[in-house]
Amino acid sequence: MLRKIFVVTGLIGLLLLASCESRKEVVCRDTIETASRAEQFSPQTRTVGVYMDTTPSMEGFLCTRRAVSTTNYYKNCLDELRNMIARSYALEDTHFYRVDTSVWKTNEDVLSKALDSGYYDSSELLEARRRGHDDSGEPRYIDVLNGTGDTDRLGKTGYSTACLTAALEEGQKEDFFILVTDLYENKSENARELIGKFGELSGQDDGKVFGFLAIRTPFAGEVYDQGPDDRKTEYGIDEDAMRPFYVVVRGYPDEVSEFCYSIQERLAISDENCVCSIFDQSSFPGLNYQDFITCNNFDRKWIWSSGYKKVEINGTDEMMIFDYRGKSGAFSEELLFSYRVPDELQEELSKAAKRFGDLELASDDGTGTGRYHMPSSSKEMNLALWSGSDTMTFQSTDDKNATFVVSSLLYDETQGTMRVGLKVKGLTRGTWRLQWKNVLEYQEEKNDWWLAWGSGSGSTDCSKTQRLGDYIGAIQEHTGQKEFCLLHGTIYLYVA
Repeated sequence: MLRKIFVVTGLIGLLLLASCESRKEVVCRDTIETASRAEQFSPQTRTVGVYMDTTPSMEGFLCTRRAVSTTNYYKNCLDELRNMIARSYALEDTHFYRVDTSVWKTNEDVLSKALDSGYYDSSELLEARRRGHDDSGEPRYIDVLNGTGDTDRLGKTGYSTACLTAALEEGQKEDFFILVTDLYENKSENARELIGKFGELSGQDDGKVFGFLAIRTPFAGEVYDQGPDDRKTEYGIDEDAMRPFYVVVRGYPDEVSEFCYSIQERLAISDENCVCSIFDQSSFPGLNYQDFITCNNFDRKWIWSSGYKKVEINGTDEMMIFDYRGKSGAFSEELLFSYRVPDELQEELSKAAKRFGDLELASDDGTGTGRYHMPSSSKEMNLALWSGSDTMTFQSTDDKNATFVVSSLLYDETQGTMRVGLKVKGLTRGTWRLQWKNVLEYQEEKNDWWLAWGSGSGSTDCSKTQRLGDYIGAIQEHTGQKEFCLLHGTIYLYVA
């Protein structure tokens, strides 16, 4: 009897041991590269440079030479810029410059001074006049290119230097650059330098981008370098005339976007007379295996997870291996998997979803559910099979029958999750790794406003800006195109 008890006990022990062995983790090992997210954060903006174009043509935006009943957006814009800069930046971190015969640094608020028609004169002449009756103390205007030592030069060079080009060059010293201008460079032959400088700065790898706020407003004054002979032309004196000016901004993407669109909102100008463009092709790191949550539609008949089969990734992380039990001869039903969107990516992803995604509507009242079907293309799709004892790696398969497709991608803003749908076909026995990349696919609204607002060299149309298309084109050509990657997907399936 005792012997029977020992036999039974032994059998039970063997069964328990076998059960424990069967429930041990089945661990494969894998290595996956991930996109860094640290590069998404912009450096802190500490200094701002405000550059005011004070060449004579800018005086015409004040419209002091004729009665104008239409709202003067130029004056309003200068006021709003002053308020926004005062609110956002400390006075000691804000640097002011006059842009005319060169670039001249000053302690005075150039935006406030620019509301006076007498301010649109050569900085050299203004400084020479000041020294003529008061040579005590520091100079009011300091030539940042040539210094202030040569007092005999003051008032003699005239408007010959490529001042806007010099302003862009000097503006690199500031974290945030603001230039108010009509984009007419001193001397038409200097336009090539300005085009080149826009391109050069756009191609720099410093994380900064250009923003343009273009505003059409009443004008009555003189326009220079018009026509094939570069003549001075009186424009708008005896008629209602409009002419564009620009707030050109350069800085880190989020700040440039917020600043430009805030000015546009504050001014409340019609779209016909005010446009805003941010020349930024931002990258987005995309979610990856580290953000994976779970399978959303477990069904013991065709997909399941015991929780004991896992893959070790990069020596530190783990992902579940899902048992797939579907038939191999046809595409499966949609397998749904969800990923958690990190806090630092939610704001940018929500902006993209609202701009390009299709909002899912609730069936009862027609309101939005907060879930967006994202337009995306699937790239770099790869199927690999665990080699087991051979090389202990996942190896791409040459089985042409094995395939999968990404059938849906949905972003739930309320839950902060991304859900992807997959359909698989032709998977044979073994542990499979499915990898792919979902890239945001969208058609940007074509708004080449600069084609309508600009004219070619030698034009006599004062209502437009000469060579505007060349300036914008140089920025676009040197702004790198980057992908907006939504998801670097990785899923592991076991087929018995």
